[in-house]
Amino acid sequence: MIVPQGAGAGGLVVKPLASGSIVSSTSEQDIINTTPSKLQFIFGWICINNMDAGDRIVIRTRYNGIIHAEEEYTDVPVNGYVYVAVRIVDSGDNYRVTIQQTAGTSKSFSYKFYYQR
Repeated sequence: MIVPQGAGAGGLVVKPLASGSIVSSTSEQDIINTTPSKLQFIFGWICINNMDAGDRIVIRTRYNGIIHAEEEYTDVPVNGYVYVAVRIVDSGDNYRVTIQQTAGTSKSFSYKFYYQR
């Protein structure tokens, strides 16, 4: 039997994990910090289109405290969205996505993250 995604027993369902906006600062701040009780696929985006010349931010992902990825964005972005690729997070493991402004003026960054299991 083939069960379409999200169609019930055995199907995968995508659900919201976190959404909102965060004002950047020189301190690293959590966008999401989660320790799921069941295996999850986590993914999402961060909108950076309000950056100006002279701004610099760093977006990091951590798995169980270890930096998994670190990307720096400067000035006015060509693409206004940073997509955080799917990460498989096992039950009991910790996954964080953070933002830090290292130059320029603090800005508000909107985001949306989802999980699938």
